[in-house]
Amino acid sequence: MLLHTPVFGFLLLHHVAGDRVEIDETYFRDSNKGYRKGTMPRPARKSGRKAAKRGLSKQQVCVVTGIDDTGTSFLVVSGRGMLGKERAYKVLNGRIGKGALVVTDKAGAYPTVIDRLGAALERTDAAGHAINRINSLHARLKDFMHGFKGVSTKHLQSYLAWFQWTEAFKSGPAEQRGTVGRQIRNGVYRLTRSMYVRMPMPV
Repeated sequence: MLLHTPVFGFLLLHHVAGDRVEIDETYFRDSNKGYRKGTMPRPARKSGRKAAKRGLSKQQVCVVTGIDDTGTSFLVVSGRGMLGKERAYKVLNGRIGKGALVVTDKAGAYPTVIDRLGAALERTDAAGHAINRINSLHARLKDFMHGFKGVSTKHLQSYLAWFQWTEAFKSGPAEQRGTVGRQIRNGVYRLTRSMYVRMPMPV
């Protein structure tokens, strides 16, 4: 059973007994795109080969993603660097309920958190077919983001919501498409342009 509640212009999903959800993280490079000189929250990143780093450093922003068997998804910005247990719990608490089946790769952040939430956990190889839905979601998300040639980290969550809207209209269940349509008709603007520009970093 899925419970849908409008939150921040989209849907808060609560997966419970009988629901199967694939969960994984994807990462975006931390970006201060749009800041003017003198207002950057950190020194400008050096360019060139010597500046490149391998692995999940603090220059990578973590996005926790989940998708169920109906195609309904959530995408949440969750700090910089590799995902830890407390950040995972903060994202999944309220989205994963008792009895849901959660399928993930072998990342270490999830077992304790899923047990704490009372859900069942199935772990699989990262390349396994058991998480095809989440891998496909990540591929579509990267294609969507590619056209913007870099997104500021402080606006990343808004772009994720935009992506979810496009997903809902393309392939989401009829109930979800109807909910999005009602939000468009009945919604109100909560942010002015200046408020959007001055939005603080989410991580």
